[in-house]
Amino acid sequence: MVKMAEKLKAELECDIRNTPDDGELNANCGAEHCQKARLPPTGVNKDTDKMKRLISFDGDADRVVYSFFTEDGTWKLIDGDKEAALIAGFLKENLAILGLDNEFKMAAVQTAYANGASGAYINSLGVETPLAIRA
Repeated sequence: MVKMAEKLKAELECDIRNTPDDGELNANCGAEHCQKARLPPTGVNKDTDKMKRLISFDGDADRVVYSFFTEDGTWKLIDGDKEAALIAGFLKENLAILGLDNEFKMAAVQTAYANGASGAYINSLGVETPLAIRA
């Protein structure tokens, strides 16, 4: 992460917290902690991090969740199901704007662990979810 932040510093300001040098890997800060406990990562707070984009990785960096504190200090989590829905909606809308929606067939592939409501919502956008569990 430190190397990535260094390479992106001209385009993106990164403030890396909870590094391996700070203690046990992902202790109260990784993607699973945020998603399962529904708590913000250690090292961030509503006063100093209001409206900042926060990203939490899990130990092997194959899962990521986004979060932020609203203006009133409420912590909000954007997990994988929400990420998939946001990306599917964005792509679907922009393909239509570009007049390319009939040129491409689009689907959002979800695992068996995905929230069924997420798949239903993505379907309501007109995007197929061939592997989503439906209620």
